[in-house]
Amino acid sequence: MGELINWMVALNNTNHVGFGLLTVGIMSGLGVVIGLSMEMVFKLFKVDTDKIDIQH
Repeated sequence: MGELINWMVALNNTNHVGFGLLTVGIMSGLGVVIGLSMEMVFKLFKVDTDKIDIQH
């Protein structure tokens, strides 16, 4: 894990565009993981997400 962090720090110091793309990729991946895990939790508790109605 330390080698990965050192590589990311070196990437930040040498290639800002690459570090930015890496950051966007990590954030997108985390969003997908969090979204899928919440869907599993909703299914576990039998929450129907298809009929969520927003009241204005």
